[in-house]
Amino acid sequence: MSIIDDYKNLDDDGKCELLRDIEFEDVPEKWQLVRWVVADADEYDLARVQALKILEIANIPEDQQESFGALLATTIATDQDYDVKNYAVMASSNFINDNTILKELIVTVVADPNEDIDIRHNALSAVMALWDLPHRKAVLEGLLPDEKLGKHAARLLVEHHGRAPEDVESRSVMPAYTPPKVWTWIKPNGGEFESINRPIAGATHEKALPVGRHPLQLYSQGTPNGQKVTILLEELLALGHAGAEYDAWLIRIKDGAQFGSGFVEVNPNSKIPALLDRSGPQPTRVFESGAILTYLAEKFGAFLPTQPHLRAECFSWLFWQVGSAPYLGGGFGHFYAYAPEKFEYAIDRFAMETKRQLDVLDRRLAQSAYLAGDEYTIADIAVFPWYGGLVKGWLYSAAEFLSVHEYKNVLRWADTLLARPAVVRGRMVNRTSGDPASQLLERHDASDFQTRTQDKLEPR
Repeated sequence: MSIIDDYKNLDDDGKCELLRDIEFEDVPEKWQLVRWVVADADEYDLARVQALKILEIANIPEDQQESFGALLATTIATDQDYDVKNYAVMASSNFINDNTILKELIVTVVADPNEDIDIRHNALSAVMALWDLPHRKAVLEGLLPDEKLGKHAARLLVEHHGRAPEDVESRSVMPAYTPPKVWTWIKPNGGEFESINRPIAGATHEKALPVGRHPLQLYSQGTPNGQKVTILLEELLALGHAGAEYDAWLIRIKDGAQFGSGFVEVNPNSKIPALLDRSGPQPTRVFESGAILTYLAEKFGAFLPTQPHLRAECFSWLFWQVGSAPYLGGGFGHFYAYAPEKFEYAIDRFAMETKRQLDVLDRRLAQSAYLAGDEYTIADIAVFPWYGGLVKGWLYSAAEFLSVHEYKNVLRWADTLLARPAVVRGRMVNRTSGDPASQLLERHDASDFQTRTQDKLEPR
């Protein structure tokens, strides 16, 4: 059988895996398969994205470059799937010098103020691959008045085309800032979370927390930090620990629910997740995700080694995650995905550190199946939602940008964890985005996974 026949006989996940496997391999009919997958608008969208990733980074046979450029031009101009169009734009940097139609289309996309900003940014990256330097310079100069890309274009003109003309130099790519002697909070800081960021602690409004029927009350949202706790709780239940039954209440952090008086009583730091254990005579509050994982692992005697050297290794990786994730989330994630503007210095600074952290994990996971050794522990549960999510592509959509395919041991480990049913369930709890079938806004019973996901509750 040919590789195309093999592909057609696979399910959707298998198709993506086959395309990943041949990404850097020279196998017969590879380019025919890639062409067929990209061109078929009815094909599985993630498989088409994977095929486009191959076109972005691979060395394409010279006799096929022009035709692939034409295929990308058609895909960009006509495809209705956002991810497919976006990845086609990214792949165009590999073909923009080989196909005139594609080159003209990319220039049109980058100049269109009504186009999605991420697609425009990727189109601008493709423009920077042009060999025709006068044309490239003209495109950049044409973007100078652009409200969203003007500053970026100005910086590129300075960096890649020597001394900039006066109209470019007069634009400050990243305006100089002289800190005042004393900082004061006088304006919103911009970005996706500006409405809830503030320099003071405490409650902003009175609101009691709900209480369910189970011993453990969790107040959270399905962010990476929130997922750590729900994954562990589902793992404990899977082991038969009935005392780990829990009610998971949704705290919508963008709405400021974490500043309600009841939540602040459980976590004075106003961050999710927060846990209230009502199983004893005195309710016990636990906040900070690493503290909650440790508390639950010790309470139930699970997922935490008892041998001193293994216990120390587990805690070392747990606290590695607690200390490292702010560089990934508050650093890279903020400036790459949430900041009101894209700043190269900040993105480069934190992308470098994020890749260093991925390399730390990859080297460790080359030595053992899990972070603390041969056994699955709370260290893996803590690290997975952040770094597993990053390499699997659902965190900040930055997998391609960070070349996560380089971290094969992390990918192997992430796939191993994702095959665990409790991990799958834990990722669903308090989740507010993505496929409605994967969103269980609140969890109060094991049956909720079958009956209360958003695809079953939302009107059709």
